[in-house]
Amino acid sequence: MVNLYVGTLGVLMPALSLQFGWSRAQLSASVLIVCAGLLLFGPAVAPLIARLGLRAVALRGAALYCVGVFTVGLTGPKVWTWYAAWTMVALANPAVNNTVWTTAVTRLYRRNRGLALSIALSGVGLASFIAPPVALWIADSFGWRAAYFAIAVGSMLLIVPSLWALFRPPYEPADFSSRARRVAPAPLDHSMLHSSQFWRLAAGVVIVSAGIGTLLVHFQPIMRDAGISGRNAAAFASILGPTSVIGRLLGGYILDRLPARFVASGAFALPAFAAAVLLHYDGSTASSVTAATAIGFSLGLEGDVVAYLTAAYFGIRNYSSSYALLFGLFAIGAGAAPVLAGAIFDWTGSYAVMLELLIAALVVASVMMVSLGRPQFEEEKASSIRPE
Repeated sequence: MVNLYVGTLGVLMPALSLQFGWSRAQLSASVLIVCAGLLLFGPAVAPLIARLGLRAVALRGAALYCVGVFTVGLTGPKVWTWYAAWTMVALANPAVNNTVWTTAVTRLYRRNRGLALSIALSGVGLASFIAPPVALWIADSFGWRAAYFAIAVGSMLLIVPSLWALFRPPYEPADFSSRARRVAPAPLDHSMLHSSQFWRLAAGVVIVSAGIGTLLVHFQPIMRDAGISGRNAAAFASILGPTSVIGRLLGGYILDRLPARFVASGAFALPAFAAAVLLHYDGSTASSVTAATAIGFSLGLEGDVVAYLTAAYFGIRNYSSSYALLFGLFAIGAGAAPVLAGAIFDWTGSYAVMLELLIAALVVASVMMVSLGRPQFEEEKASSIRPE
């Protein structure tokens, strides 16, 4: 539920632009604001989990997130109200996003960690499948504001009770047994910031997130510009959901069996293929399905790959702090690139320049993953609370 806003934006962008005259760059800035929140406030989540526990952090974050999304439906006609509402979302999002869920998974699993991460993060694919058609139906029936009200209320009804019921000891990270406390979160290891390996990984993460963010937010506008109806564009966009789940599960399975850097290299190159399809997009069903499938697989793979690489290269003890930093950089790339793509479109009337830049950058990112070398903590004996 906390990722529904990404798929919803592409559906509602034409209506918001028509009603308020906001440009695509201004509308896309909402993603940048949320992603900036992940970078600025994400590193604070690890010490909060250690002090308060996963359940307490996630419950508070979920409640504040729902309030923030509800305020998005109250925005307009001034664009600053749009920015202010998304700032509220950005403040809460780090406490209910990937750092929270992947921290628990990486501590619970050593063997089959890739598959465990893929299952835990499959909700992103489900959100991508549900959001476009549901948001379009709600917007057509009740207006665009109702779409954000529905996300807020639905999230509150689903997320908060689930967290309350399921996130209990002994699977609560702050309440793990004495064995697990030996890998309690450590503060950020600043020596890591002097590692070229870290910065190569960070650069690759920013590039691939820029590609995925651009493709996610602007896929439907690209289709609409080619003459595809809003309903058909939403239907094609809904393919992202199931394909991302398949890609995530397949990626998790492969990560447990092949060297992570080579899996990452292939995963980072996949969005370049999707961008190439859209660069020559002709509005046909074949090209629409091909692009949606490639974007979906990319969306599914990248979350697993970044989480797995973080644990493999920087260790379980440093996982929360290092992943929060890398995920924040991932978020910045995913947030800034759609704004830049929207600005390029507003300036040139085309996405061609941005797509060409993405293809070149993604190829470079793919090569950088191969250059990482063997992970230092690949065979780390992480604690496990239950048998795997």
